[in-house]
Amino acid sequence: QHVRPILKRYCLECHLAEEMEGELDLQKFQSLADVRDDPPAWLKVREMLAAGEMPPKDSPQPSAHERRLVRN
Repeated sequence: QHVRPILKRYCLECHLAEEMEGELDLQKFQSLADVRDDPPAWLKVREMLAAGEMPPKDSPQPSAHERRLVRN
């Protein structure tokens, strides 16, 4: 409910099955069960967000609140 719109706004342009930047397809995560099936992917997402490495600097950036929602 809260995370999917953030991913759509800031991440899915590059992290779809067709693009898969960084070998990461975020579109495949359609449910909480899907997320739970691939913890390493979400640990990497969390790490990249926390480090400010994603989204790239020349792309629109999520707010601190949006980053927290995704990381949590």
